[in-house]
Amino acid sequence: MQVDRAIFETAVLANLLSNAVKFSRPGSTITLAAREEESEVVVLVRDAGVGMNAELQATVFDAGENVSRQGTAGERGSGLGLMQVKTYVELFGGKVAVESRPDQGTTIVVRLPKAA
Repeated sequence: MQVDRAIFETAVLANLLSNAVKFSRPGSTITLAAREEESEVVVLVRDAGVGMNAELQATVFDAGENVSRQGTAGERGSGLGLMQVKTYVELFGGKVAVESRPDQGTTIVVRLPKAA
């Protein structure tokens, strides 16, 4: 089965932006940035939202962990979004990482090899 990389990249970005909106305070800034490096493309999504503690960061990408929590406006999630992001990114040989501090925001960094 042929998998369309563009569909997965769109799903990854949509999920990351959705999370950034969900966990940001009204009026705060969300940054989407991309840069090309020698052999990969690096995309980051940064918010100035509620952030995550170290315990949550350690499990946010893990299968079998349901880390669902309410957004700043009471939105509910499935708790599976970042796990799906990791699956999609790794399917194409990439890596994903999270950097976060409670009450200061979160940055998700996605590194994908350049498409052939």
